[in-house]
Amino acid sequence: MPDPVLALDLGGTKIRGALVHGAGGPHAGPRLEGLAEAPTPAADGPEAILGAVAALAERIRAGTRVSAVGLSSAGVIDSAAGRVTHATSSLAGWAGTDVRTPLAERFGVPVSVLGDVHAHGIGEARFGIGRRYASLLLVAVGTGIGGCHVLDGRAVLGAHGAGGHVGHVPVPEAEGVPCP
Repeated sequence: MPDPVLALDLGGTKIRGALVHGAGGPHAGPRLEGLAEAPTPAADGPEAILGAVAALAERIRAGTRVSAVGLSSAGVIDSAAGRVTHATSSLAGWAGTDVRTPLAERFGVPVSVLGDVHAHGIGEARFGIGRRYASLLLVAVGTGIGGCHVLDGRAVLGAHGAGGHVGHVPVPEAEGVPCP
């Protein structure tokens, strides 16, 4: 049996993770092990946030070898670079943070990074109500408002990684209102 993937989800209020075994089929999801969560030290800056991610990852992994790490993160993510390009003030100093390199160095395995709502959309398209359809629009309301358009099982990321981000649509009535 191949080594599991360490899956991590970094949000504005909490970090969740698990070891994921198998990709599952169209009617069966992957098997999760070691599901755990911790609060996000959102106001403490990127170093503290990445430290909390690593600490939770080590707790979940508990010495188990992993084949890869997958991180979904709040903010707009350049997946090719593994970097946050834009983020709200919910995560202090998060914009510009390289999130791939510290995890790759720590675990010595390939690391994939995707925006949290894009990851959510893919999961819904693959294992949820969207699995019966060629496309879906997921709107996620949590610490922020996000969205993801999935077409033929792939998230539409757009030219700058913000495809489907319905929370970042200009609204004239909101002119001058700070974005949290």
